[in-house]
Amino acid sequence: MKLELTRSEVCRLMMACTGIKLDMIEEYKDENTSEDRKNVLEGSIEMWKRLHDEIERQLQEHDKKTN
Repeated sequence: MKLELTRSEVCRLMMACTGIKLDMIEEYKDENTSEDRKNVLEGSIEMWKRLHDEIERQLQEHDKKTN
């Protein structure tokens, strides 16, 4: 699948991924978060990190081609 987004839209997606990941990390660190929830959060945090990293990789690849 290929999405056509502007560079600023891609950057906003990266910021959103970071924000979601940071919110999940904060929840993970909360002493009131159950162990079951922490187990779910670990996978979710990693998934959002991978998505951010892949978007960043593609953006850098795109920038190399256009500069």
